[in-house]
Amino acid sequence: MPNDPPAVVAASAGPIDERDPYVTFATELVARGYTPRTVETKVLGLRALARWLAERHVALGAIDEQTLDAFLETQRGGPARHGRTVWDFLAHLRAAGMAPARATPAPSRLDQFLQRYERYLRVERGVCRATIETHLCLARPFLEPHLLADGSVMLTAADVSASLQREVQRRRPGRAKHLVWVLRTLLRYLFREGYTTDLSAAVLTVRDWRLATIPKALPVPDVERLLAACPRDTAIGRRDRAILLLLARLGLRAGEVVGLELGDIDWRRGALTIRAKKGLREDHLPLPVDVGRAVAAYLRRDRPTCPSRRVFLRMRAPRRGFATPGGVTTVVREALARAGLHPARRGAHLLRHGLAVRLLQHGASFGEIGAVLRHRSAGSTEIYAKVDVERLRAVVQPWPGSGGGQ
Repeated sequence: MPNDPPAVVAASAGPIDERDPYVTFATELVARGYTPRTVETKVLGLRALARWLAERHVALGAIDEQTLDAFLETQRGGPARHGRTVWDFLAHLRAAGMAPARATPAPSRLDQFLQRYERYLRVERGVCRATIETHLCLARPFLEPHLLADGSVMLTAADVSASLQREVQRRRPGRAKHLVWVLRTLLRYLFREGYTTDLSAAVLTVRDWRLATIPKALPVPDVERLLAACPRDTAIGRRDRAILLLLARLGLRAGEVVGLELGDIDWRRGALTIRAKKGLREDHLPLPVDVGRAVAAYLRRDRPTCPSRRVFLRMRAPRRGFATPGGVTTVVREALARAGLHPARRGAHLLRHGLAVRLLQHGASFGEIGAVLRHRSAGSTEIYAKVDVERLRAVVQPWPGSGGGQ
């Protein structure tokens, strides 16, 4: 049975070699949390690959992408049948040094430029990995038409304005403002390195009234209803409840929950270390009793055995941490559906905004709210002034002609 991987993956008669790559890969599948039935299915794909390679006298250590493409073409159902398995197997061979690394073409001039730009952002600006990827993703299509064959850059203020106008029209104000920030950073780098004159002034500000909308928050009764709807008799329910409590009681961002590691929880002091996504800053927060109990229950009873140090893992194979903050957003959306709640916005920030509103209603100052939410500027906290209706009533002026004023 697949619970005993070596017995399943024997590609030929004879004694089982524990170091055989087929064996080690099947063992890895079991360690990553795949069910016996799934392992058995994947092993069938490996056996088919082993037979195909033997018939063509292809050594296991010589396979590459072209070899696997040819193999999959011979299989009924093509890549849909064994594609994921054989690609994972190739990655396993390469990680073990049993197959040649993937051949990569020589970097283009644009690739070379972006490599230098990436180093500038990482080393000199101290930008985190996720933000660097955003910079590079937006910089590539902008720069590509203006990078000449000799490595120089032909760019004018008119080019910048025209490109920005095209892109802004396709984005919401918040996304457009982000694009403006990325573009200014790139243009200042071009000027710094001597590629162009300083064209950052050609990037105009996107018109957007930051205080024009009211923060979308989940009312306190709805937050408690959301938490109560999480089943405590299932592993996924206990994990999701721990995540929701971190969002609701501490106001964590989705990305902060995803990045939380086992070493970030100090159980003796009852404290939590939050590593900022941007920069190298760390914040230390007290761990409320109900949050600590929920996290501890998940860790003791439900967290799968896994090499990852992330606190929250996928409950389905492959066992690993959430790839993006979108995993936490999915947890919130599913919890809202379970509780029968249908707010206009359904992201993780609903609970963060809800915490700010609750603190405001209990008399906390904006400085205190900013400290809890770890805002870097007071302006980030000002948006919650609009939800304090009672204080606004005390300062509102009567409408002219309403009978209440002059």
